[in-house]
Amino acid sequence: MKPRLPRTPAAVAGAVLVAAMIVLAVVGPPIWGASAERIDAAAILQGASAAHPLGTDSLGRDLLARVLVAGRFSLAMEQALAAGDRSGETGSTELYSELGAEGAAIDRLASGLGTDQRTVASLRTANAERFRTVRVGHAKLGGAEAYGDYDTTITSLQGSVDQELAAAADAARRAALVSAAVTVAALIAAVALAYVVSLLLLGPIRRVREGALAVAREQLPDEVARIRSGEEPGDITPIGVRTGEEIGQLARAVDDLHRQAVVLASGEAALRSQVSQMFVTLSRRNTNVRSLDLSLREKPPLTAACDESLRALQQLLAAEGSNARR
Repeated sequence: MKPRLPRTPAAVAGAVLVAAMIVLAVVGPPIWGASAERIDAAAILQGASAAHPLGTDSLGRDLLARVLVAGRFSLAMEQALAAGDRSGETGSTELYSELGAEGAAIDRLASGLGTDQRTVASLRTANAERFRTVRVGHAKLGGAEAYGDYDTTITSLQGSVDQELAAAADAARRAALVSAAVTVAALIAAVALAYVVSLLLLGPIRRVREGALAVAREQLPDEVARIRSGEEPGDITPIGVRTGEEIGQLARAVDDLHRQAVVLASGEAALRSQVSQMFVTLSRRNTNVRSLDLSLREKPPLTAACDESLRALQQLLAAEGSNARR
């Protein structure tokens, strides 16, 4: 006689709940469509939303998709345990757990490499074969050659990592060389700019210095000598600095001093000429007066008026001699 399930409300509700869980585990993953192993750094530890009804975990993976996949795996393992002859007494539960962990690891590998990789498909096929072997009661899961795809995958990944590291090192080396070249170019440009600026600043300063020395040692003495000899001093040549900055203003000040010195020398020469003319005039008058005095003395005695005129003439001669000595 077959056992009959109780038809109480609690039993019916439990049966409906179990049936719903089985249906969700079987058809839920393809219907939901989200990957259980896809990592999304922008969706870490999010709450329930339309995109993630149960939220996400610490890696940004969809929790609903992971629950549905885990339910499918649990149903498959329970089915295998129920169909096997060695239920839990010979360690089938631990073996199925290890096979399930292998499947989960393959899924994570597929999320990183892509599901279209031939190695991932081969690993999943081998995992399914081992599930089938355990389910039918066999214990031989193959030797080391059965796991050759893992060695191939590890070697390929190591090679990829080495290539990426080498590429990153080359890129870093190139970036360092470029940075060094840019730094050297910047230093050379800075030195060149400083040299040009120094030329722009020191050139006018040097011209002003040379012009001032030429005025003080050559031009001004020659012009003074020409003025004293009665010649014209000639045109004044300004210093060849035409900028409107301080150094240009200094050059204009030196030119102004040069002009004022020439003007003063010209005035001094004119004054000397006037003084010389005055002395010549006084000398001539003195000579005339002395000649008149001698002529008067040589004549016969004069009257009192003539004597008075002679004395006045002598006083005039004495005054002119005193002025001449001054």
